[in-house]
Amino acid sequence: MNKEFIPYEQALELKELGFDEECLAFYTMHKKLLLEVQYTQMNTYACAVPLYQQAFRWFRDSIITELTINEKGDYIQGNFSLLPLIFLNKYEIQVINLSTSYYFDKVGGRDGIPFYKEPTHRYYDSANSFEEAELACLKKLIEIVKNK
Repeated sequence: MNKEFIPYEQALELKELGFDEECLAFYTMHKKLLLEVQYTQMNTYACAVPLYQQAFRWFRDSIITELTINEKGDYIQGNFSLLPLIFLNKYEIQVINLSTSYYFDKVGGRDGIPFYKEPTHRYYDSANSFEEAELACLKKLIEIVKNK
């Protein structure tokens, strides 16, 4: 089950970026992973440890996407500045212009076809497995946000 949690170094970096959600596990100062039940017996810890899916969700909800939907619900506009994609043996992160817009219905002559600008940058790399691609993508997201 430990492979479901992000590594120590990335957990610390997320903490520095503002991650403060409740987690099922914690890293001690000695880089030991403890589940919440074990943690209650400890006084100090280095940081909370999210699951991979929780870390990506935090990026999506806190940093990547801020949405505005019109009252009809057929138009969505937002800050889709980072779009992470993870595949079986590679990852790609697209940096998309802040004015990206998506149409769901026939609006202004667009038959439900999404309209968006091409990504301004693409970061990608190959990997030997999905898990390796997932970790590489997380590391790159952290790097991009830190250097923003």
